[in-house]
Amino acid sequence: MDSTPDQPVPPPEDPRDDSAAASEPVVPPEDATPPGAASVPGDAGSPPPPGLPPIPQAPGNPYAAGPQVPGQWQQSGQPQPGPMGYAPGAWTPPVPERKGLSFGAGLGIGIAIGVVAHVLAVVAMFASVNMLSGNGGILGLLWPFLLIAIAAIVMMFFRATRSYATGILIIAAAAWLIVIGPCIVILGGFS
Repeated sequence: MDSTPDQPVPPPEDPRDDSAAASEPVVPPEDATPPGAASVPGDAGSPPPPGLPPIPQAPGNPYAAGPQVPGQWQQSGQPQPGPMGYAPGAWTPPVPERKGLSFGAGLGIGIAIGVVAHVLAVVAMFASVNMLSGNGGILGLLWPFLLIAIAAIVMMFFRATRSYATGILIIAAAAWLIVIGPCIVILGGFS
Protein backbone atom coordinates (compact mmCIF):
# COMPACT_ATOMS: atom_id res chain seq x y z
CA MET A 1 0.00 0.00 0.00
CA ASP A 2 1.20 3.48 -0.79
CA SER A 3 1.36 6.13 1.94
CA THR A 4 1.44 9.15 -0.39
CA PRO A 5 -1.82 11.02 -0.90
CA ASP A 6 -3.45 11.01 -4.27
CA GLN A 7 -3.88 14.77 -4.39
CA PRO A 8 -1.20 17.21 -3.26
CA VAL A 9 -2.28 19.23 -0.28
CA PRO A 10 -2.08 22.99 -0.85
CA PRO A 11 -0.11 24.95 1.74
CA PRO A 12 -2.21 26.65 4.40
CA GLU A 13 -3.05 30.24 3.68
CA ASP A 14 -1.40 32.95 5.69
CA PRO A 15 -3.98 34.47 8.05
CA ARG A 16 -2.13 37.80 8.07
CA ASP A 17 -3.31 40.64 6.03
CA ASP A 18 -1.11 41.62 3.08
CA SER A 19 -1.83 45.27 3.70
CA ALA A 20 0.31 45.22 6.89
CA ALA A 21 3.35 44.13 4.89
CA ALA A 22 3.17 47.24 2.78
CA SER A 23 3.32 49.49 5.84
CA GLU A 24 6.51 50.95 7.28
CA PRO A 25 9.23 48.54 8.52
CA VAL A 26 9.77 48.27 12.26
CA VAL A 27 13.02 49.95 13.38
CA PRO A 28 14.41 49.20 16.85
CA PRO A 29 15.40 52.20 18.99
CA GLU A 30 19.04 53.23 18.91
CA ASP A 31 19.65 52.80 22.63
CA ALA A 32 17.28 50.52 24.48
CA THR A 33 19.12 50.94 27.80
CA PRO A 34 17.15 53.14 30.17
CA PRO A 35 19.04 56.13 31.55
CA GLY A 36 20.89 55.41 34.78
CA ALA A 37 21.06 51.63 34.18
CA ALA A 38 24.45 49.87 34.16
CA SER A 39 25.72 48.31 30.99
CA VAL A 40 25.59 44.56 30.52
CA PRO A 41 28.34 42.77 32.50
CA GLY A 42 31.00 41.23 30.30
CA ASP A 43 30.84 43.90 27.61
CA ALA A 44 34.19 45.10 26.42
CA GLY A 45 35.09 48.31 28.16
CA SER A 46 32.34 48.12 30.76
CA PRO A 47 33.31 48.34 34.42
CA PRO A 48 32.66 45.22 36.50
CA PRO A 49 29.65 45.24 38.84
CA PRO A 50 30.46 46.32 42.39
CA GLY A 51 31.76 43.52 44.62
CA LEU A 52 32.91 41.27 41.77
CA PRO A 53 36.45 40.87 40.45
CA PRO A 54 37.21 42.30 37.02
CA ILE A 55 36.59 40.02 34.07
CA PRO A 56 39.92 39.06 32.46
CA GLN A 57 40.29 39.50 28.74
CA ALA A 58 40.41 36.29 26.75
CA PRO A 59 43.89 35.60 25.37
CA GLY A 60 44.26 36.23 21.68
CA ASN A 61 45.07 33.53 19.17
CA PRO A 62 48.89 33.14 19.31
CA TYR A 63 48.89 31.77 15.77
CA ALA A 64 46.89 34.59 14.21
CA ALA A 65 49.83 36.94 13.67
CA GLY A 66 53.59 36.84 13.64
CA PRO A 67 56.27 35.33 11.45
CA GLN A 68 55.66 32.10 9.64
CA VAL A 69 57.56 29.54 11.67
CA PRO A 70 57.31 25.80 10.97
CA GLY A 71 55.13 24.23 13.59
CA GLN A 72 52.58 27.06 13.67
CA TRP A 73 49.44 27.89 11.75
CA GLN A 74 50.22 29.13 8.28
CA GLN A 75 48.60 32.39 7.15
CA SER A 76 48.97 32.00 3.39
CA GLY A 77 45.31 31.63 2.43
CA GLN A 78 44.72 28.54 4.53
CA PRO A 79 41.70 28.31 6.82
CA GLN A 80 42.01 29.39 10.41
CA PRO A 81 41.52 26.97 13.30
CA GLY A 82 37.92 25.93 13.81
CA PRO A 83 36.05 25.51 17.10
CA MET A 84 38.10 22.44 18.00
CA GLY A 85 41.39 24.21 17.24
CA TYR A 86 42.16 22.38 14.00
CA ALA A 87 41.90 23.33 10.38
CA PRO A 88 42.53 20.82 7.61
CA GLY A 89 46.09 20.99 6.34
CA ALA A 90 47.05 24.07 8.29
CA TRP A 91 49.38 22.47 10.84
CA THR A 92 52.94 21.69 9.86
CA PRO A 93 55.05 19.72 12.31
CA PRO A 94 58.28 21.39 13.40
CA VAL A 95 61.40 20.28 11.59
CA PRO A 96 64.12 19.16 14.01
CA GLU A 97 67.45 20.87 13.59
CA ARG A 98 70.24 18.61 12.39
CA LYS A 99 73.30 18.58 14.60
CA GLY A 100 76.56 17.45 13.10
CA LEU A 101 77.07 15.12 10.16
CA SER A 102 74.61 12.55 8.89
CA PHE A 103 75.23 8.86 9.49
CA GLY A 104 76.30 8.33 5.87
CA ALA A 105 78.88 11.10 6.06
CA GLY A 106 80.27 9.65 9.28
CA LEU A 107 80.36 6.21 7.69
CA GLY A 108 82.41 7.51 4.76
CA ILE A 109 84.81 9.29 7.09
CA GLY A 110 85.09 6.11 9.18
CA ILE A 111 85.94 4.07 6.08
CA ALA A 112 88.70 6.54 5.20
CA ILE A 113 90.02 6.41 8.77
CA GLY A 114 89.94 2.59 8.65
CA VAL A 115 91.95 2.47 5.42
CA VAL A 116 94.58 4.87 6.78
CA ALA A 117 94.71 3.03 10.12
CA HIS A 118 95.26 -0.32 8.43
CA VAL A 119 98.03 1.08 6.22
CA LEU A 120 99.71 2.39 9.36
CA ALA A 121 99.08 -1.00 11.04
CA VAL A 122 100.99 -2.77 8.26
CA VAL A 123 103.93 -0.40 8.85
CA ALA A 124 103.71 -1.01 12.62
CA MET A 125 103.56 -4.78 12.05
CA PHE A 126 106.78 -4.82 10.02
CA ALA A 127 108.48 -2.51 12.52
CA SER A 128 107.57 -4.78 15.44
CA VAL A 129 108.74 -7.90 13.55
CA ASN A 130 112.13 -6.25 12.99
CA MET A 131 112.36 -5.17 16.62
CA LEU A 132 111.48 -8.64 17.92
CA SER A 133 113.67 -10.36 15.32
CA GLY A 134 110.84 -12.65 14.42
CA ASN A 135 110.41 -14.00 17.97
CA GLY A 136 107.05 -12.29 18.63
CA GLY A 137 104.91 -15.07 17.23
CA ILE A 138 101.48 -14.52 15.72
CA LEU A 139 100.53 -11.90 18.33
CA GLY A 140 103.60 -9.88 17.41
CA LEU A 141 102.27 -9.73 13.86
CA LEU A 142 98.61 -9.01 14.59
CA TRP A 143 98.69 -6.59 17.53
CA PRO A 144 98.14 -3.40 15.42
CA PHE A 145 95.10 -4.91 13.66
CA LEU A 146 93.63 -6.17 16.94
CA LEU A 147 94.14 -2.72 18.46
CA ILE A 148 92.19 -1.07 15.61
CA ALA A 149 89.31 -3.55 15.95
CA ILE A 150 89.12 -3.16 19.74
CA ALA A 151 89.18 0.65 19.48
CA ALA A 152 86.35 0.60 16.90
CA ILE A 153 84.26 -1.75 19.07
CA VAL A 154 84.63 0.64 22.02
CA MET A 155 83.63 3.56 19.78
CA MET A 156 80.37 1.76 18.92
CA PHE A 157 79.11 2.35 22.48
CA PHE A 158 79.00 6.15 22.01
CA ARG A 159 76.39 7.81 19.80
CA ALA A 160 78.77 10.55 18.63
CA THR A 161 81.35 8.08 17.25
CA ARG A 162 79.06 5.23 16.15
CA SER A 163 79.02 6.13 12.45
CA TYR A 164 82.83 6.46 12.35
CA ALA A 165 83.25 3.13 14.16
CA THR A 166 80.93 1.42 11.68
CA GLY A 167 83.15 2.51 8.80
CA ILE A 168 86.30 1.42 10.60
CA LEU A 169 84.80 -2.00 11.37
CA ILE A 170 83.78 -2.47 7.73
CA ILE A 171 87.38 -1.92 6.64
CA ALA A 172 88.66 -4.12 9.52
CA ALA A 173 86.40 -6.99 8.42
CA ALA A 174 87.51 -6.59 4.81
CA ALA A 175 91.17 -6.50 5.85
CA TRP A 176 90.82 -9.65 7.93
CA LEU A 177 89.04 -11.52 5.15
CA ILE A 178 91.11 -10.38 2.20
CA VAL A 179 94.61 -9.64 3.55
CA ILE A 180 95.28 -10.76 7.11
CA GLY A 181 93.56 -14.16 7.04
CA PRO A 182 95.22 -15.39 3.83
CA CYS A 183 98.60 -14.04 5.02
CA ILE A 184 98.31 -16.00 8.28
CA VAL A 185 97.47 -19.15 6.36
CA ILE A 186 100.42 -18.61 3.97
CA LEU A 187 102.91 -17.80 6.75
CA GLY A 188 101.72 -20.61 8.98
CA GLY A 189 101.52 -23.14 6.23
CA PHE A 190 98.54 -25.22 5.22
CA SER A 191 99.17 -27.82 7.89
